[in-house]
Amino acid sequence: MNRPYSSVEHLARSLWLSDFRWTNRMAMYSAYFDESGHPDSGKYLVVAGAVADVDQWVHLDREWKGVLEPLGIEVFHATDFEERKRPFDSLSDPRREELLMSLVRIICRRVEKTLSSAVELSQHAAVNGKYVFSECYAFPYPQVARACIGYVEEWATKHQVPRAEIGYFFEDGAKHKGQIQWIAERDGIPVPDFREKKRTPLQVGDLLAWSHNLFLSSGGKIPSLYRKALDVLDRSSTEWGLIDMSDPDRIPTILGIPLRDPNMNYKCRVIKQYGKRTASVHYWPKRQRIEPKVERKTLVLPDVKRLSPDDVKRLAAE
Repeated sequence: MNRPYSSVEHLARSLWLSDFRWTNRMAMYSAYFDESGHPDSGKYLVVAGAVADVDQWVHLDREWKGVLEPLGIEVFHATDFEERKRPFDSLSDPRREELLMSLVRIICRRVEKTLSSAVELSQHAAVNGKYVFSECYAFPYPQVARACIGYVEEWATKHQVPRAEIGYFFEDGAKHKGQIQWIAERDGIPVPDFREKKRTPLQVGDLLAWSHNLFLSSGGKIPSLYRKALDVLDRSSTEWGLIDMSDPDRIPTILGIPLRDPNMNYKCRVIKQYGKRTASVHYWPKRQRIEPKVERKTLVLPDVKRLSPDDVKRLAAE
């Protein structure tokens, strides 16, 4: 019987070559994340995923597809599942519950830890209206993505896993994703890679992010099906948080973010020079409708300190 193709197994075999064995334990870990929500609409933006060593991702990939393929499903997308869109439209309620709980149990069995971070968009907007926060530090998506990376760093420190042995993968297509690459280089962590959602580990992130967003947006009043799934996840190793930005001055003061001049336009630029990304903020008077040519005197490099795992957790603490 032919084993179904697995992109994660492909990577593992590429690294081990003729020495590949299913019993091999690689000194490498991967963290995969996807987002739920959009920075321009909705109440929350959530980034979630999980960290596991490579061989466990291989097993998860195989088991996940083993659940989906008999139902004629190639990719699990939580929004389509909830809205009963194809290919989920023909599933009865018992089959829906069986499918969801099977996927949740695979996650709990195979990953080291599930991780999720969220920000309330109205709070982020209030801070950004007073300070040059998005341009100098992070737009909503990169902010919560960095918090998730901080959770991974904290886990790695606890388990003595070197930073360099962790690969970060995010679903491609999110708004402001380029800022994550600059943040990673600024904070001295591996620069994330961006992949299509069809990869199984990113579908894990999709399910986790959507579930966390549903819980937050509904004030915890969620259908019993998802309550049951979250209860199972909660019994495993988790780190799910909500960034507290209720005080609009707290985080900008800690980071030294400048106040926003209401008479000026600001634009963040991430420039790659000599192989390294550098963030800059271009500003010009609002009376000028067209952005002027970038001049050295109006190009400011944000002097934001490098963040340690403890810094990230402190900034995200409720």
